[in-house]
Amino acid sequence: MDEPDLLAELQAFVQPVFARFPIAWVGIDLIQSTSGKWYLLELNSGPRFQHYIQHNGPETVVAMYQKLLSHL
Repeated sequence: MDEPDLLAELQAFVQPVFARFPIAWVGIDLIQSTSGKWYLLELNSGPRFQHYIQHNGPETVVAMYQKLLSHL
């Protein structure tokens, strides 16, 4: 994601989820209303990235997995 302000907004929105639940890995489905308010649709224990890859390419997802696996 190349929008630091949007990323910060999303991180602030989902932070309470991680504060309440000890989740290490989860996919988060969000939607934004026309007025700009964010809504949490669901948390996915097995996130998939096809939609993201289709619109952004695989590079970011590959880099994320490489970073995660390097910590094992």
